[in-house]
Amino acid sequence: MSWTYGCPHCNAVLNPDETVTLVAHCGSMRFLIGFHPQPGNYTIYLPSGIDLDSGSVFVFLCPICQTNLTAGGNNNLSTLDVWQGHTRRKILFSNIAGEHATYVVKDSGVEAKHGTDSSQYNGKI
Repeated sequence: MSWTYGCPHCNAVLNPDETVTLVAHCGSMRFLIGFHPQPGNYTIYLPSGIDLDSGSVFVFLCPICQTNLTAGGNNNLSTLDVWQGHTRRKILFSNIAGEHATYVVKDSGVEAKHGTDSSQYNGKI
């Protein structure tokens, strides 16, 4: 079953096709970025001519309502709503280029964590 991603603020669906699309902002750069929808798959899709420097910190925005998606309580993580069928969860993912840390969270806590850097945020979610 596929994952459907949505903005936690305006509820817009952010992956109408096979890519989760967000606005990325870092310094003077602002562009659309695509993420693979499978948690733990760190494939990204960038516009031509855009390179990400490892360690750069990004702010991700909803492309519909332009609201900042930074997770409350941790400026290094962003959050989206995600659902499969009728089961809703939250996804938290790193804002830092090159850092692989993704968490699937339900009401009872972290359901799954992905990425080589996921232990960095233990106890901070």
